[in-house]
Amino acid sequence: MTRFTRARTALILAACLLLAQGAAVTLLGTSAPGPVFSDLIEVAVAGLAVFHCSRASGRSTGLARSFWALAATTFTIAFVDFSLMVWSEFFPGSVGLQWVGNMLGCFWFFPLALGMFLDPERETEGLDLLVAVDFVQAAVFCVAAYLYFFYIPKSSAASQLGHSAWTPYFFAYAFLAGAFWLRSVLTHSALARTLFRGVAIFLVCSDIADVLYRYGPFHGLRTGSWFDLVWNVNLAVPLVIAAAWEQPELRDLPA
Repeated sequence: MTRFTRARTALILAACLLLAQGAAVTLLGTSAPGPVFSDLIEVAVAGLAVFHCSRASGRSTGLARSFWALAATTFTIAFVDFSLMVWSEFFPGSVGLQWVGNMLGCFWFFPLALGMFLDPERETEGLDLLVAVDFVQAAVFCVAAYLYFFYIPKSSAASQLGHSAWTPYFFAYAFLAGAFWLRSVLTHSALARTLFRGVAIFLVCSDIADVLYRYGPFHGLRTGSWFDLVWNVNLAVPLVIAAAWEQPELRDLPA
């Protein structure tokens, strides 16, 4: 399958899912079964993102292969998070699963953050395993600190995250997006520049959407409202990019 065919197929599937969600938002809204249907579509879009990122990784080598594998892992966490949201719609008393879903929603981008440690000057190589282990250890420490100082004390209920606990989450988002953008500016690798800049733009758009929902004029909108389309568009764009991805020929690197 050619690059154009893959991109067109992914775009058509994503567009059909978004149109179906738009129809559900218009006809059903926040009343049952509108929220469940909206969440199911979000699960489907996340699943497509996992599929196409995995395929993009399989078509790549070195840095790009590791990058798309990390992206697939990131969207897998999002897929599990959205699936738990659907489960909670059918079984609202599953407080433990809702708590796990909140945690996944807070730290879903951690695997993508690991892409910061990919070396653009060594395009033929992938992710250093020792660096990955170090990052995982640091991530576990961050999660534990976030739980102790922010999540548990400021949660209004076992299944809901307190309003003020989102502030460090948004700060981490913005910091990570800025770090990726800085690396895209400083690197001499055209391949790394394309990938890192794309991640930075994706994180900024996702962060803006979350800020508008948590603190902006759209705060309090329930599942099944029109704002669900915003999050799905944020997922649809990277899946189409992954479907259209084709590894460029590696340039000759100096010794």
